Amino acid sequence: MSDPDFSGIDPLRVPEARRRIAAITEYLALQAPNTSDSIRIAASIGLSRWQLQRLATAWRDHRDPKLLVFGSRGTTTRDYGIDHRAAEIGHAIIGRENGTARSATAIAVLIEEECARENVRPPSRPTIWSWLRKARADGRAQMTGSPRIAIGRLWFPLPVANEPTDAMPSLLAAVLLPERRIVAFRVSIDLDQPPSLTAVIDDLERLRSTGSVSSPTSA
Repeated sequence: MSDPDFSGIDPLRVPEARRRIAAITEYLALQAPNTSDSIRIAASIGLSRWQLQRLATAWRDHRDPKLLVFGSRGTTTRDYGIDHRAAEIGHAIIGRENGTARSATAIAVLIEEECARENVRPPSRPTIWSWLRKARADGRAQMTGSPRIAIGRLWFPLPVANEPTDAMPSLLAAVLLPERRIVAFRVSIDLDQPPSLTAVIDDLERLRSTGSVSSPTSA
């Protein structure tokens, strides 16, 4: 295979692009990569599993190194092959629906349905969820809706003392909404033994107050 064309990339970023291509090549060579594979390979280049999967898709479809690196002034203006109209639809629906009682998955479905109506390729689910998280982090939409508890997993590419270099701490957290307050959590550094959902739910049960109003839980 010929060497990728690195023209148009800041020369200081070429080594980073080469490392990412090597990691993506390793990832794409796996016949059936599992979550542990994704996390391990992503951590080797300082990315999340979702970032790795998005970059792998961009590389597989376009073979363009410029889609894999960030410029000196922030993220590249390239958009990982996302249709511009699909991006417009996605941001418009997130602006309209974020802050309602709809889940992230339900918002993603709305975006996909509208893209289908306009016959454009929809963004990937990880991309939509990334946009949604950014909208919430930027404060562009408030977490409203009925009181509820959301449980989700997070992975952190952080070094762990006395553990292998590919150790990846994972967090399973229960968040009270719309208050955005973590009320229970479990942490693990073993990829083969992730934090237990049952343990988090048990912790929530122990935290219940007598006579308190019950909130639905979604994971």
